[in-house]
Amino acid sequence: MPRAKVWVIRDEDEEWNDTFPLGVQSAHNKLCPSEPNPPLLRLMSEEKQWEWAKKVLEANGVEPAHGDVVRIYEYIYRNEGIRIYDANTKEPVRLATKIDDYGHMPKQFKIGKGEGEFSWRHWEGISQNEFAPFWSSKKNKWYNPYDDEYYTDDEPDSE
Repeated sequence: MPRAKVWVIRDEDEEWNDTFPLGVQSAHNKLCPSEPNPPLLRLMSEEKQWEWAKKVLEANGVEPAHGDVVRIYEYIYRNEGIRIYDANTKEPVRLATKIDDYGHMPKQFKIGKGEGEFSWRHWEGISQNEFAPFWSSKKNKWYNPYDDEYYTDDEPDSE
């Protein structure tokens, strides 16, 4: 099973690595050639950062795979600036916070053996807290493979 790629969105170009697409500056130059000053990620609202993340990916002809990680480079605390790409909606989706306020995998990225489901190892090594827990399609509960525990889902999600 393939592993998730991490698509990092930066201000500057990083052409040497295929998961560091051209930065906001180059995307801005392609999309808005008459405007002289490209915006900077650190000066944008979160909403604008994600608008520009989508523009950067599009300008580079990149469509992440379902379950890939899109990361705004400016963030380094916990899992801020990280979203999971949903190929069905073509949107980077926020991490869930139902069980862990660091953020964990949203329910639509189920772990299991069915079509369109993932192994929890798909995201292993990407995040400080490994995006656990995960929604188990087999038990219809949250599952944390690191402590081998299941959690009930009796409250609405806080995503």
